[in-house]
Amino acid sequence: MATTVTTHQSWGSRLGNSLKGIVAGLVVFVLAFPVLFWNEGRTVHRAKALAEGESVCEESPATPDVSLDGKLVHVSAEAVSDETLSDDLFPVSVTGIRLERIVEMYQWEEDSKSETKKNLGGSTDTVTTYTYHKRWLDHAEDSSGFQEAGHDNPTMPIDGAEVQAGAARLGGFELPGEIIRRIGGEKALAFDPGEAGFEPPFPADTAVVGGVLYLRPGLRRPDRDVGKAAATNATAAATNAAPETATNAAPAAAAPNFAMAPEIGDVRVSFRWVPNHVVSVVAKQEGSRLGSYQTKNGAVLLLADGEKTADEMFSAAKSANKMIAWLLRLGGFLMMLFGVRMVLGPLEVLADVVPFIGRIVGFGTGLVAAIVAIPCTLVTIAIAWIAYRPVLGIALLVAAGAAVVLLVRRGRKTESAA
Repeated sequence: MATTVTTHQSWGSRLGNSLKGIVAGLVVFVLAFPVLFWNEGRTVHRAKALAEGESVCEESPATPDVSLDGKLVHVSAEAVSDETLSDDLFPVSVTGIRLERIVEMYQWEEDSKSETKKNLGGSTDTVTTYTYHKRWLDHAEDSSGFQEAGHDNPTMPIDGAEVQAGAARLGGFELPGEIIRRIGGEKALAFDPGEAGFEPPFPADTAVVGGVLYLRPGLRRPDRDVGKAAATNATAAATNAAPETATNAAPAAAAPNFAMAPEIGDVRVSFRWVPNHVVSVVAKQEGSRLGSYQTKNGAVLLLADGEKTADEMFSAAKSANKMIAWLLRLGGFLMMLFGVRMVLGPLEVLADVVPFIGRIVGFGTGLVAAIVAIPCTLVTIAIAWIAYRPVLGIALLVAAGAAVVLLVRRGRKTESAA
């Protein structure tokens, strides 16, 4: 199943759009400078905060110690919540830190692929091919704008949801919400309707396959109040058995209909939860509570699932800081590169009257954009480093100058060869 749409754009229209792009390109190019400068400051401050934190961090026996009050401590213990977390639609209850309901609906999804051909005279023809596939999606895919009719998606009958414990402990410490939210270690929770049978929260055929509940709704949208009442009155309960070992209480004949041959509009519901388990925290001890530790360069609050040493946690945080720094540097460079290309875009469109010449000019504008973006990126980073790391900043300025010289020489060699 596929449909093809061809769109034609005149040379004049392309030129007008490229002229408008000059302003957007200038804005993107200019914005890259503060992004790069801010990133270097952020990176340095974070590195100094981690270094300061690592130098003063002390081990805690997982119980409040008056001598450590106000200090940065490392604690490894079991994170425990005694709260019972219940889903508001289905009879699922667990004791733990977090319970999440994942809802997916079998829907049509539109994929597109475009190819543009430049014509003599500067116009273009773009051929876009739309294909359609059936997929399980955790969001409602709007089919109203699909190019081809006959691929209608119904409204999502229920939504995903999450319930989190309001209180939890780590050894003898109370954990604030900012730490509870960051605790990971999610596990699949198998849905088991039990021997008493299961009444779904709205009219539907149901089946449980591999610990996942499959629904074929009889209504487009359930009555939420009725759903809550049904869940409250249900005698079934969820188990924390692994999905592959869960008992399938649905009729054996129902499984293939839902799992092997789903229909558009079918819904599947699965659950994940975060059980009580060992975590490691680097935080400030405030009496019997743990919280952020403020250094001269920023706050330090580290969390890891499992038993991790303080050295391992600080090492991971430093690596993450470096990774973010390089990603933002790349982002700033690409902003400059595409900004300059947009500014020079009209030149390529003008030359596209003869497509072959347009390709040559396009290559040239790309080269010019790189010649501008590379040194501008390096110089901006160097200036930021001079403010934050003087020795490295000066070295980077030298490297930027060398890059400019090499690029100019290569450009001259290319011109001579041509």
